[in-house]
Amino acid sequence: MILTDVPNVAINFGTPDQKNLGTLTVEEMEEYKAEGHFGTGSMGPKVQAALDFVNNGGERAIITSLDQALEAIENGLGTQVHGDEVEETNMIA
Repeated sequence: MILTDVPNVAINFGTPDQKNLGTLTVEEMEEYKAEGHFGTGSMGPKVQAALDFVNNGGERAIITSLDQALEAIENGLGTQVHGDEVEETNMIA
């Protein structure tokens, strides 16, 4: 689990098209990373750490805020990155 000051990782951050990410696969997160959504001075290192963890055998990585940490573990809140296919990518408006 990586704790930060926001509840979810987002794509198109700070624009009207911003989408908060819920549950997704490593492949999906890698695609967003390749598209340049995660800056090196902000979410980029957190996303890379999550990807590294799952790619090296971790079941899932979670990026979320401290106040949402327990619910992220128990109920899937925050951004959850899984190595296996997930039923549905969860984007939160």
